[in-house]
Amino acid sequence: MTNEYFHLYNSEVSDNDDYKDCLYSLRINTDTNEWQLVPYCIRHNTSKLNDTNDQCYDDPIYTFEQLKLKKIDGYDLYRWNAPIDTINNYQKYLVTNDLSFANHHYCNCSANWFGSRCQYSFNYSSENPELNKIIDGQFLIKYSLSEDYTITDDILMLTCYEGLQCHSTICLDWREICDGILNCENGEDEPDECLLLETNECEDNEYRCRYGMCIPKTFLRDFSHDCMDLSDEKPISNSLRLYYSSCYSSSKVECDFHLCKINEYSCGDGQCLLFENFARLCSIFEDCQSQCNNGRDLFFRRNLFHSDISIGINNSNNISFECQFLMLCISGELNVKLFGYDYTKCSCFNSNKEEKRCLKYFRDYCSTLFIDQTSINILYPFGKLIYINNPNSSIKWYLPTYLCHKSNRCPALSNISFPLFNNLSCLDLHKFPDWIDEPSKVLMRFSACGITYNPILTTDKRLFYCTKSMKIISKHKFLDNSPDCIDDEDERYISNTTTMGVANANIIDRFKCWSSRNRWVPRWLLDLKLCLLDDDVVLYDDMCIAASDIGCGFLRGLNSSPLLLPYQENCNDMLILFSPNNEVDETDETNCEEWPKYRSCDGYWDLKNGEDELNCSNTITSYITRTILKCHENEHYCIHQNGTMGCISKKYAGDYIDHCLGGTDEKPTNCFYTDAQKPFRCSVNGECISLSSICDGEFQCSNGQDEMVCPWSHNRTEEQLYMFICKNGTGILRKKQCDGIIDCQPDAEDEWLCDLAYQKIKDYFYFIEEYPRLLRIDSPHQIIKSTSHQSIQLASDDFWWPLNDLRLDWYCNRGLIVTTRSSNIECLCPPSYYGKRCEYQSERILITLRIDTPANYSRHQSQQNVIRLLARLMIDNRVVHHEDIFHMRSMKQLFYLNYPRPPPKQRGNWSVRFDAFSVNKFDVAIIASWLFDVSFSFLPFNRLILHLTLEEHKVCTTFPCVHGNCRKYLNFPHYEYCLCEKNWSGQYCNMFTPSPYAAGGKCFDGYRTPICICPLGRMGHDCHALFDPCNNIQCQNGGTCIPLDSRLFIKYICACRNRYYGIHCEFISAQVDISFSKGLLDYNHLLSTTVFAHFLSTNNHTPSILFVENRLLYKQVKLNERLHVFNENHEYISQFVLLQIFFEPNHFRYYIATIIKNRVKYINTTIHQTNQCPYVNEVLRNRTIRQFPLMKKIKYYYHVCKENNVLKCFYDEAYLCFCDKDRQPQCFIFQQISEQCTTNYCHNNGQCVKNSFDGVWDFACVCGGCAYGSLCQLTTSQYALSLDPMLGLDILANIPLTNQPFLIKLILIIIILILSLGLLSNALSLITFKQPKPVGVVRINWSIFLFSVYTTVHCE
Repeated sequence: MTNEYFHLYNSEVSDNDDYKDCLYSLRINTDTNEWQLVPYCIRHNTSKLNDTNDQCYDDPIYTFEQLKLKKIDGYDLYRWNAPIDTINNYQKYLVTNDLSFANHHYCNCSANWFGSRCQYSFNYSSENPELNKIIDGQFLIKYSLSEDYTITDDILMLTCYEGLQCHSTICLDWREICDGILNCENGEDEPDECLLLETNECEDNEYRCRYGMCIPKTFLRDFSHDCMDLSDEKPISNSLRLYYSSCYSSSKVECDFHLCKINEYSCGDGQCLLFENFARLCSIFEDCQSQCNNGRDLFFRRNLFHSDISIGINNSNNISFECQFLMLCISGELNVKLFGYDYTKCSCFNSNKEEKRCLKYFRDYCSTLFIDQTSINILYPFGKLIYINNPNSSIKWYLPTYLCHKSNRCPALSNISFPLFNNLSCLDLHKFPDWIDEPSKVLMRFSACGITYNPILTTDKRLFYCTKSMKIISKHKFLDNSPDCIDDEDERYISNTTTMGVANANIIDRFKCWSSRNRWVPRWLLDLKLCLLDDDVVLYDDMCIAASDIGCGFLRGLNSSPLLLPYQENCNDMLILFSPNNEVDETDETNCEEWPKYRSCDGYWDLKNGEDELNCSNTITSYITRTILKCHENEHYCIHQNGTMGCISKKYAGDYIDHCLGGTDEKPTNCFYTDAQKPFRCSVNGECISLSSICDGEFQCSNGQDEMVCPWSHNRTEEQLYMFICKNGTGILRKKQCDGIIDCQPDAEDEWLCDLAYQKIKDYFYFIEEYPRLLRIDSPHQIIKSTSHQSIQLASDDFWWPLNDLRLDWYCNRGLIVTTRSSNIECLCPPSYYGKRCEYQSERILITLRIDTPANYSRHQSQQNVIRLLARLMIDNRVVHHEDIFHMRSMKQLFYLNYPRPPPKQRGNWSVRFDAFSVNKFDVAIIASWLFDVSFSFLPFNRLILHLTLEEHKVCTTFPCVHGNCRKYLNFPHYEYCLCEKNWSGQYCNMFTPSPYAAGGKCFDGYRTPICICPLGRMGHDCHALFDPCNNIQCQNGGTCIPLDSRLFIKYICACRNRYYGIHCEFISAQVDISFSKGLLDYNHLLSTTVFAHFLSTNNHTPSILFVENRLLYKQVKLNERLHVFNENHEYISQFVLLQIFFEPNHFRYYIATIIKNRVKYINTTIHQTNQCPYVNEVLRNRTIRQFPLMKKIKYYYHVCKENNVLKCFYDEAYLCFCDKDRQPQCFIFQQISEQCTTNYCHNNGQCVKNSFDGVWDFACVCGGCAYGSLCQLTTSQYALSLDPMLGLDILANIPLTNQPFLIKLILIIIILILSLGLLSNALSLITFKQPKPVGVVRINWSIFLFSVYTTVHCE
């Protein structure tokens, strides 16, 4: 039996019959948090591929009936590599005993073959190949076609968009639709609909790409490109161009959507060439690109020179071969070779074309007037170059005379053009000589011809009007560092109403420079230093390293703060920042009189004579100085020039004279400033050497000073050559020298001179004291060692391709090559292409989707359920294509939806609907739905980029659903739909549509067949196929194995219990157990609170910023009980754990829980009232200082710590500050979150606070007054005595009765006893009243009895 790596999907059933026999490639990029699903399928003539031949090419063949007799089940077939549809049909046959399937067959393929008839194979040598390895292998072996001039003989090497047919130089690339360049002779590629891209406006929570599409602001500057023009990330650089130039050898999705700029030529695969390089060709000595690696430009160049060259005045005189060859020769060697000619046969070249013989050749052989195109004319056939040959032709005969075009598309050129022939208007290029040398200027002039001019558009507030070129562009392109108008009109401050109005309109979407009130810069251009004082770079430099960093949030415009300057950068004699809002005379370097000038005892000499480092305790330097050498209080230790150890007075330190070896009395030394790794200065010639060179037995200083320090080590044994020798003769490893630990006893000579390398400590965390000081690190549970589960790794030679012709590597263009039994090649195309050789470009939508899910779906009891998403592409509510995926937490998931073929697609209301389901092994339940219109559906390719929040769907009653329920779309609360019951469909659920038996799944309307969402452990088009990847999988620590998507490489997950994480739940999250002191309990007069736990840390790259490692929300916390806080999915506790406690609505306090400097997995801590971090104005005693603006006020934070001896921390609008061991403030940039919910779920005036972190959101209600309950839905104000208000908060939700508090158990026992006694009393009453009585007495007795029963039931 074969491996299980190549399961074909859609071998029998697919949307539209446009594709068949699919293999799914899944790639996960953890750096950008992207998840990409790409199916490679047969995408041509699928109706002819339904081969029912029972032959399996001599491989064993079994009918379903034979398999049943052998007791084979569906999962056996899965393990044996059968197509998914085959497995599905066989399992259906087993379950339903449908005899119509009895003669269906299964081919048991031999090694390396797969498919319904074992007809496909990849050439590989590994027993367990990965599809992605094979794809990468096929792309990597492709060589650049830039110099393979024969490829133009194979037209299928050129990928084309067939949805628009026009007269163009070569077939269109989809990127050439609405790109501002007229590629078709009549401008069909620039329809009037392109104006919609310019007029489009985005919502407040969206960012507008330069191209016109909208993306969520949360995706801006997140290190993955979402805008097709790349305008959501850093500006395009040479390294980025190099990245996309490698698209020919990579299958990356980015290559399929990358748009080129208006001054670039599109190679059709993501590579872009600057037209200035494309026209002239780069030399091998230049760092530029002028040719496409896939050879597309070769087709363009050949067709351009091969264009109609026989147009005369009356379309009669032909250009001779000699003239044609002359023009070809001066165009360059590449073009000559393209036509198969020998370049050495040319008489005139580009280098000698001004010679008189070349002019004579031109006059003798060329017509009086002829058309000839060169690579500078990228506008052909819309624009044509005309040459004039007359006796007055100058020595620059090789330059075209006119550039002619159709005047009806270019009104702005009418005043400089004149009619010549064939209804063409021409420009005299002698008047515009720079156009020939700079093709981009020609493009800029003619780009106005793309959108039909309409005077009404000049007053549209969404647009900017270029007055000189009569061009219409979006207002968002104004001042964006990319000229779109002639003479850079859109990049200048011009004092007219249109321009100034545009500047004002862009304020909200752009970044406002701190130093200039009226300067606004596109956010993606901040790295270009466009603010006048470059303060944008100062503020955000190094603060946006990962997508979740605080600096990225500011770049997106989602976070706001009065300051983003590192606190320690104030008052350092380097002017960086002016006060925001232009506060008078306030900078980071003003009002510094009370700012501490230096820090004592940090190892670094801030004062010239080192006085700030004298008399310090608990340092190695002080141990050497005071303990070993017995120096006085005003002396430093010194190794004198003769090599003896001693002391030197501070009055000789810092006098620019080296009294001590290495310059220890002149720290920091000049050597330290030159190279901190070589701080020891030789006194003779000023050589600088490293500390490791001291006492190594070799003379680095010419006078041997580096070895005078340790004369005892001169006589070394062979074993001691690479060791440091102590005075006592002991040898230690070199790495232990200057490691901060005394190894040589008792004189610590291994730490001598090490203070030469001490740098100013910028790790501000270093000075802060730990809390709690006595760490209790004993874990309450045993840490389980991690188990490694590595994926299978292929050797570098696993992929083997036997073809000798390297051109065959390109046979499928950007598709995947698979061989067939007849040794032919079949192409599996990605969604972007179709055709026998993947030569045609598909019409498609690339979906990018990130969904934040409620926290209740992340808890262990909910992890048995998985969220599954169904995406349906629809036109007028008719489904044409679908895809379903499993939700991946916090990841951007990319997948395709294809329009039906052939293009162009039908015009109409195109939309995409998303449905979210909660799926387990037994059931599929819909959660909610979204509906989005497809913007710019006239384009061949669209991107739909969404950041959604999952909530429960809203019910409605206004929609007439016959056999279903009315629901609202989450993104359209006023747009309703019917959620139909089983077997019913239609807009109003009024059409009876029997659904296939889906084995617990749910089926919906599809294009030709129903679309079914399967429960976990099932697959197939109607969910009959079994799928059990959890067999033999052991999830640790009580975790449960959950089957996922059979298309994924990792086909299961372990749903872990709280505290555990990892692929197999093998890791335990770090834990903090928090107790609250009695003083805090007295402060909190309520029964419960809401607590945010912030896990914060710094890093070496940006030590002044607190990064949020984790943020958790705890509801209804009782401060009289211990709170167990877990740093979920992290092995260690972060440096800071900060609690944000809401005691009542709109009132919270910060408390520091832990400050940890070591790697700790568990800790106990207590929150006292002194742990509170108050707002700075609460602890600043001077009222005047409290009223200062923040930039000025922070200069006085030194008083806060000095005047409040027990204060641990405080905060303001920008910083979280800690009072260190020397009572100096250490402040870190800290972004306070906005806790308010967008929807208030709370009752009785409760405050709704929300936590959204790492793809999960949750909320809590902070109750006030007499309200309580999870939603503040209960209140004591309505009751005199009631068990609800008295005991409601003592009942523990989701906890068994045996674990409930004793009080709850006692009250429950009392209630049961009362109920039992009441029932017993009523029973006895019934027995008594049934005794024989007179009629009147009977009536009275029954009345009394019924009354007693009513009273018992009512009271109980």
